[in-house]
Amino acid sequence: MTWLRGLRARLVITFVLVGGVCAVAAAGLTYLQARKDLVAGVQDRLLDDFRNRVLLLSRDVALPADDSELALLAEDLEVGDRQVYVVRDAAVPSDARITAGLRQAVASRPELAWQRVSRDGVPYLVGGSRVMLRAGGTPSGITV
Repeated sequence: MTWLRGLRARLVITFVLVGGVCAVAAAGLTYLQARKDLVAGVQDRLLDDFRNRVLLLSRDVALPADDSELALLAEDLEVGDRQVYVVRDAAVPSDARITAGLRQAVASRPELAWQRVSRDGVPYLVGGSRVMLRAGGTPSGITV
């Protein structure tokens, strides 16, 4: 009879341990999914806002644009702690967090391209787009 009580006690302990491990695993997976969804939501909102601001503000740029006009467009596009570069012919400053892969993606398609990069251990969301002329969707030579 005592061996039966010992077996029951072991089964209860095993059940409690398995239940605890499952609860911790479920909580961890829920946290990871919630974090992923939150980051994706913020990322999507930032990129949509950037895309819309580029479309709206680039309409006022006269071509060919001079350096002061490009600087004004960059200033208008900067919101909060965003750092914006507006350049002609892909002349991106060397201190920018823009990779060769992103430059290639921006040059090869008319819509917004983006990527996440890490610099000095700090993560960044970097997006870029060519500014297209309204008539026919022709590239203007300006990249944001």
